[in-house]
Amino acid sequence: MPLSTAQVALEAQLLAAFKKAQLAKNPQSATAQLASDLAQAIYVFTVQTTVNPGQAVIVGTPSGPGAGSTTSPGTVS
Repeated sequence: MPLSTAQVALEAQLLAAFKKAQLAKNPQSATAQLASDLAQAIYVFTVQTTVNPGQAVIVGTPSGPGAGSTTSPGTVS
């Protein structure tokens, strides 16, 4: 899924985590639960997204002038 699509769900999960923490009566348990909820939201976001880091491209021939490799630009959706 593209980052732009997954971002909407991440924002919703983060907002829910903060609201849940605000309603908690015990600040210590609220902080621990908030940390857990944020970590879960970020984890779900990272496993849902698709990132293309680019690929190696051979430029020239291995023995000719300008031989070597370069990396093409990647894309992040």
